[in-house]
Amino acid sequence: VQLYRVALEGTSLPITMLKPILDEFHNALVKDDEKTRTFPYSQSRFALIKLILIRNRKEEDFMPEYELAETNDAAYNLGRLLAVLEALQKRSRRTGKEGPERSADQINAGIIERYYGQASTAPALVFPYLLSLSRHHLSKMKKGNEKDKNAASAIEQTMMSICMKFKVKPEEPGEPPKFPRLLNLEHQGRFALGFYQQKAYNIDQARKYKASKGKEGLDIIDTDEAGEADNETIE
Repeated sequence: VQLYRVALEGTSLPITMLKPILDEFHNALVKDDEKTRTFPYSQSRFALIKLILIRNRKEEDFMPEYELAETNDAAYNLGRLLAVLEALQKRSRRTGKEGPERSADQINAGIIERYYGQASTAPALVFPYLLSLSRHHLSKMKKGNEKDKNAASAIEQTMMSICMKFKVKPEEPGEPPKFPRLLNLEHQGRFALGFYQQKAYNIDQARKYKASKGKEGLDIIDTDEAGEADNETIE
């Protein structure tokens, strides 16, 4: 009913409408598996999130377009960072494995299932731990084969470029990222969009990397996973 009225009258949807949509997305992420699909990456869900944010946007607010955006918006970049950390965890699990063994290796409860909710609401409590954990995953991949090493380099560079946006003094080596303590409902919507668009970007880059045999794209996610993602709606 509210969507219908907004379409007719050109008014704004209340920002509180984000909560049930974001809760539904979180539940779909946690419960999604091969046997019982919940399809968390529905385009209509993210189109609705974006519509609510656009209609409530202040003039100076950042708003992502249809593809990954370069911005200093903290909430959006936190979502991006979580998507890259998820890709790192999955790649690390498959390091040194080949063929069917590599494709069959699945994570029962990864960082998304465990930490998405808290990461999208209280990032300062979660991201320092996840970044600390990432060093172990990167170290493992750097000891793998050439493909694993190249992937580790691509992921590490992507993580560093995002983390630089959270440093108070980026020019100082060793300066730790400073993450916001809390994200309000509007920022949680931007977080979800950043996460969604980084996932889409990772898959697109992996497909280009595979099709060009390493001449184009980035090996951020496993090309096996990019193939699996053909059945997902992430665009």
